[in-house]
Amino acid sequence: MTSIVGRYLEHPRIFLFGTGADQKIYIGSADMMTRNTEKRVEVACPVYDETIRKQLTHMLKIMLADNVKARELKSDGKYYMKEKGTSKVNSQEYFMREAITVRHPEGRTKQSFVDKIRKIFRRK
Repeated sequence: MTSIVGRYLEHPRIFLFGTGADQKIYIGSADMMTRNTEKRVEVACPVYDETIRKQLTHMLKIMLADNVKARELKSDGKYYMKEKGTSKVNSQEYFMREAITVRHPEGRTKQSFVDKIRKIFRRK
């Protein structure tokens, strides 16, 4: 198990089982820990959409490659820093850069924040 504690508190619950055509991907609402499964209902659901599956797999690969903020849970029940390796990977910084440089579909113009607010309050 890998834990990444960084700038953002919210983090995904992606469960990936198997490889290739037999691969199953689930997203969940909480940690699969005793405190979350014995006294309340937690939900995990399968992901069938191929575009979403590819995006989740991409995100999971980046998070598992994180060697700056990631800690791995070992068999002794303690978390340890991952080895740094030759290049540093900070998944949260990677996703911030990715979000900033995302390409919009053709024909869609990027609205400024002010334009979005004006559209909300525009009189009809």
